[in-house]
Amino acid sequence: MTEKSELFLPEQICFPLYASSRMITRLYKPLLEELELTYPQYLVLMVLWQEEQLSVSELGKRLYLNTNTLTPLIKKMKDKGLVKKTRSDEDERTVFITITPKAKDLQKSKDGSIGIITIASNVGRRHRNRARDNVAFSIEFRLQQPG
Repeated sequence: MTEKSELFLPEQICFPLYASSRMITRLYKPLLEELELTYPQYLVLMVLWQEEQLSVSELGKRLYLNTNTLTPLIKKMKDKGLVKKTRSDEDERTVFITITPKAKDLQKSKDGSIGIITIASNVGRRHRNRARDNVAFSIEFRLQQPG
């Protein structure tokens, strides 16, 4: 078939993004297994290394995850001693997640530096940052659209 269609896989942006996401997760997996972390747990830690404490809803916004996805993730991290959960004094419906010293130590350790992995090591930092920013902008734009 020589006819071109926007519905063909090579014309789609979704597939390269999907494949890239799977590749990155696969690259991180052996390093995270040494730390006994899943990739989503590592993402939570990266946010909390920067912020130290956030509400569950704010954490969900930062990671584009629903509360029902975050709750079991946070529970497992709490059981490992990586985060603490506290209720707000002003509104008990609001739950804050705080990073623990144990989790901060992961950031300082040699193993915790896996965030420095340059997946596309042959691509310069400027190009990698531009690609990251373009994808992030596209996601934000789409989330602001009705429907």
